[in-house]
Amino acid sequence: MWTRLVAGAAAHDINNLAQGLFNLLALASSPTASPEALERYAGLAREGLLDLKRLAADLRALSAGDAEVEAQRLDLACLEAHTEVAVPEGRSLEMGPAAVGVLVRGTGPAVRVALTSVLRYCLAASAAGGRVVSSISGEAAESTVVVDAPTAPPPRSRDEGSLGALLTGPEREFGGDRGLVLAGAIVRQCGGEIHAGRGPHGGLRFKLTFVRAEEGPQDVRRV
Repeated sequence: MWTRLVAGAAAHDINNLAQGLFNLLALASSPTASPEALERYAGLAREGLLDLKRLAADLRALSAGDAEVEAQRLDLACLEAHTEVAVPEGRSLEMGPAAVGVLVRGTGPAVRVALTSVLRYCLAASAAGGRVVSSISGEAAESTVVVDAPTAPPPRSRDEGSLGALLTGPEREFGGDRGLVLAGAIVRQCGGEIHAGRGPHGGLRFKLTFVRAEEGPQDVRRV
């Protein structure tokens, strides 16, 4: 299921970006295009190419091989994801309490891409002034990253549900967002699960659960 979702979402994004670049090329070729318009078209083309590069990097991380070959420190992957995400104006992104030193199954790039994709979605879906907070818990056999976005619209489903079911169900939650599709595929590839539901204070909450690779420190603090 996840392979089909990833392929469909990636093909949709590539087609839209390519069509946008073709449209910009046609506009730029017009003899009536002003220097200001050409500059604007060039900026939009650069953004489109950057989106293509980001998509290629995400797909490369997803195909990084056997998720059990490497062990990844989940707190470091989460911290790297926080530094990579561009925070829209008027919103904030914070790290809450985190279990430090917990090792989980999965390659570093893939785990980071999954976390980055969820953070990006939550920030984009949050209302102006909204805050997105992630935290990490470490249990005996698994570790969970919880991402809360209190001002983002929650799933229409009443209870928490598997992200795969929410993306493919009759109501098509989240519009088949490519980033969430990738996040779900990566977490499943690592042997874990990803769920979406309502947060304790309303809004949207994602839970990304990874399988522990081995025992690590259970100290909980802010990273």
